[in-house]
This record gives sequence, structure tokens and C-alpha cells, in this order.
Amino acid sequence: VYPQKLLHAESPPDYASEVAPIIIENCADCHRQGGVGPFALDSYIMVLGWSPMIKEVLLNKRMPPTQVDPYVGHSAGARYLDPDDVQTLVHWINNRAPRGESEVDPLEALAARDHSAWVFGEPDFIVTGPSNEVPAIGVMDYVYDDAQLPFDEDKWLRAIEYKAGDESVLHHLVTFVTPPEEDFWGAERKSESVTRRFVESYLPGKINAVEFDRGTGVLIPLGHKLSMQFHYVTNGQSTVDETQVGLYFSDEPNLKEKMTQAVASRFVLPPNDHDFEMRAQHRLDKDVVITGVRARMNFRGKRMKFVVESPDGDMKELFSVPAYNYGWQPHYLLDQAESVQAGSTLRVIGAFDNSASNPSNPDPNKEVTFGLESWEEMFTGYFTFYEQ
Repeated sequence: VYPQKLLHAESPPDYASEVAPIIIENCADCHRQGGVGPFALDSYIMVLGWSPMIKEVLLNKRMPPTQVDPYVGHSAGARYLDPDDVQTLVHWINNRAPRGESEVDPLEALAARDHSAWVFGEPDFIVTGPSNEVPAIGVMDYVYDDAQLPFDEDKWLRAIEYKAGDESVLHHLVTFVTPPEEDFWGAERKSESVTRRFVESYLPGKINAVEFDRGTGVLIPLGHKLSMQFHYVTNGQSTVDETQVGLYFSDEPNLKEKMTQAVASRFVLPPNDHDFEMRAQHRLDKDVVITGVRARMNFRGKRMKFVVESPDGDMKELFSVPAYNYGWQPHYLLDQAESVQAGSTLRVIGAFDNSASNPSNPDPNKEVTFGLESWEEMFTGYFTFYEQ
């Protein structure tokens, strides 16, 4: 007996007060006109028309796209969808998706909003990215660009905002602060464990404006630049993307520098292995506060977990991505930052799926080695932190 199902069969969920708010909170940022979603959910009629697809992707967990474990850590940016909300949507669809009696369609009202304003006001400095041409079809390699900065002194960032030139094709953008002699990957090309100046990443469908924790900031030393990696997804229409990065400076004294620790491992991935387990680790020599994590693998990535082992051997799981998706590589800001003492070990635990059961795998019969480009494979967990 399923009492909620019986209840909804007698009285289906109301579109305006129950269904539309779930769509607005979890779907409409991507699925709108000009968004990265393949169709817009900007009215009742559109939701009705796509309701069979919505039900399918909810039940097979293709959506929401970043499938994280809700019981290991928590991040407001992780796109959790409450099981009760899934139930409400599916039961509404199963009951023929009634429109209800409300005269106002919340999705139509949302579609009329202006998305062009800077969230934190006009930036102190705007970096304009290159004009990247995106073809109508095909798979694009990463696009890299170095933005030279005209500053005559060190600068501290207190916040950053990305404004995509064409949101329908920009799927992620990652930015590091790099010295003149380094490219985007910097010391990660040669070392398994590297401390770097990570700024922030862009992800489709969310407000890409981040204000750093009070008392912290990202340092841009004099003479350094911004190194960016763009990942585009074609959508059937050729276009040009020219993304802007808004920088907001801080004059606050004695800021703690926000950094990221890249924890990686080298390997040879055998063909036709559906669960090739991986581990990487880094021992801390200072007390730190961990504020976020980011998983980085390519098409054969399967899962990744972020763990801290104390000097006494106690293990604490910070965050877990059990269903890694190469197309979605967010930086998960932890709702609760984690204080970690010197002598602790940061551990990254995960696996690859180099088999035919992985629908993203370009060639399960191929042996794959470590590399930084999309046709290779990498296993890197990033821990964002500042020293205590």
C-alpha cells in the first residue's frame, strides 16, 4: 500500500503551488530560453509536453545531473532533489498533469525575469574572454586562454562572477591564477600533489557568483595572469561565445589566502574493466580549513570520494560523488567547512569504468594512460582550503 500514491490519485498535486515551485528550484535555471538545457520549461504547456521525458530522467536519475550522495557532507550547489519532490512530480504526471485553477503560471512569470545584471553590482574589473567559435555539431576539445592583467600591484579577490556569452553551449569554465611561465595546468603536469591558486568554476544553470568566506580571498600576485579552460557542448546551432569574468577586489588587511590542493595519481587503465579502483593521498603539514571539493576525471570516471584521515587514524568522509559525470564538474562549496589539523592525510578514493557498460566510454577496448586532455584520463581530487 502506498498511501501518498492513493492520496495523489484522489487529489493530484496542484501545478501552480506544488509542481511549478519544484521545476523553478531544480530545473528552470538550465531549461529556459537561451539556457544550456535542450528545451525550455517556461510554461505549463512546455512542462506538459515534456512530462514523459521528465518522468523518465527522474526515475533513471539522469536528472538532476550532478548525482552526489546526500548522506555524505552537504553542499547547497549539489542539486539535491528531495524524494518527496520526485514523488510529487511523478504522481502529477501519472495523473495526466492537470493544469489546476490558478490564473497565474509561475513558470511564465519566471521566464520574464532579467538575467543580465551583475549579482554583486558592477565589478571592479572585467576580464573578457576570447571569441570562441562553437560549431553546430561535433565534439570540441578544451579551449584554453590566458588573460593578461594590467595591475601594478598585488590584488586580493573577495568575489567573482561569470557571465557566459552564450549559456546554451558553455558547459564549464575553470580559472586558475598562474605565474607568467605556467599554463592552465601548471605544476599538475609533472606532480601528483600540487598547491595552486584556484579562483572558481562556472557551471550551467546556477548563479555563477561566489563571494569568498569572510576574512579570506584569492591572491593575484603582481605579474600573474588568469588561465582559463573552456568546455563547450554543441547544440545544433553554430554560435560564438565571449564570456566575461567579473572580479571584485578587497582592501581588507590580513586576509587568509584561499588555495586548492590537487591530489592525484598516475596509472594505466586496462581495457574492459568496469570497476578499476583508484586512490590518491596528500599529507598536510599545516592546520587548514577545507571549504570545498571538486572531482576531476574524464569520460571513464565512475565515482570519487573525499576523505580526511586524522593523525590518530580516524576517517571522516567529507563528500562523495558516486555517479560521476564528465559533463558536470562543479566545485562543491561545503555548507560546513571542515577544520583539519596538521599531520592529517587527504584521501581521494574512486574508480573508473572502462567497459561497454559506460555509455560515455569512447572505446572500452583501449588501454588508457594518465593525461590532462579529454581523450586521456586523469584522477584528481581538489580540496579548497585556507590555513588556520
